[in-house]
Amino acid sequence: MLKMRITNSKPTKQAERCQTLAVNKKKEEMENEEVLNQFGKMYIESVRDNSLHTLDNILNGGAKASSIKKLNEELKSLSLTTDTIKLIQRIATRMVDATLHNTLFLFEQELDGWQISNPDEEIDSIANISDGLSGELYSSNGWIKKYSRYEDCE
Repeated sequence: MLKMRITNSKPTKQAERCQTLAVNKKKEEMENEEVLNQFGKMYIESVRDNSLHTLDNILNGGAKASSIKKLNEELKSLSLTTDTIKLIQRIATRMVDATLHNTLFLFEQELDGWQISNPDEEIDSIANISDGLSGELYSSNGWIKKYSRYEDCE
């Protein structure tokens, strides 16, 4: 018995449309990834790093603000060990990261219509272009590892 297979080397209109849609979807995913990373870089540098810099100033006495100087003086009067100061740094870093996570999770839920948008990038809700906005912080390729001047507190 002879078996034959008939093929057409020229793609059909439907196949061309599918290929175009696939290419457009890939381009949109790449653009979304870029927008997410732009937001992540800004979020980490402006919020996480600035908060941890304030902590450094409190612990090391590098601040000019009187309220931070006062906290530093109070800490000095306690004669804390280096290990205790490192523990304070780890606890504070964990709390900053938890706050970042909880804030992103809030916007992921879009409670009462609140969302993060960017009309210039034609993004109605940044949560809609991520598969889990709060999860963008973590992993070896997450925003904290990529953009923060400060180590992750593991």
